Amino acid sequence: HALFAVLAVACASHSGPADTGDPALFEVEPDVRATVTMRDIRFEPAQIEAPPGALIAIQFVNEGDIEHDFSVDRFGGVFAVRTEGASSAHGSSRAVHMALRPGQRGEVRVRVAEAGTVEFFCDVPGHRRGGMVGTIDVR
Repeated sequence: HALFAVLAVACASHSGPADTGDPALFEVEPDVRATVTMRDIRFEPAQIEAPPGALIAIQFVNEGDIEHDFSVDRFGGVFAVRTEGASSAHGSSRAVHMALRPGQRGEVRVRVAEAGTVEFFCDVPGHRRGGMVGTIDVR
């Protein structure tokens, strides 16, 4: 199934928790939880599975020595992003985007109604090409 971009989010520099997307997704208990570690230059684990319609909560922890991010080009569901501390100053035209500095944590919540695969990647130059990619498999 094709997944279409429905929202564009840009990160801005600010202090305190940063929320983008639909904040109501943080008010309900998720159906699926996962923790993904960002390292130089890979996601661990790189695959998350969930049934259609499930609310998926993905906690990201940047254990790398440099900034990494979670980016999605096309997304056909609803999402919310929350980061701890000051967010990155770099912007993005991606449908979903969350940048984390070394040691920083953030959470992405997504709900995808239809079966399919959502590819995510690190948008830092060279990282996607270097293999810092993953998937959310909705089956």
